[in-house]
Amino acid sequence: MSERDFFIRIGVGILLGSAVGIERQWRQRMAGLRTNALVSAGASLFVSLSQMIPTGGDQSRIASYVVSGIRFLGA
Repeated sequence: MSERDFFIRIGVGILLGSAVGIERQWRQRMAGLRTNALVSAGASLFVSLSQMIPTGGDQSRIASYVVSGIRFLGA
């Protein structure tokens, strides 16, 4: 993965997380724009970094931990 693809993926993650955050903030929910943007940025960073590790990184395991962490925050 090139650096350009890496930054595009993180940017799209932040953009989509911000869209969810704007909707939640508009409906006056607890987790708003900043929280959702930061969580999605962190998730996209972890998954993108796991794809850049040449050996020793199990990408599906890292993605499953990210999903379970987001599920914990959502509950």
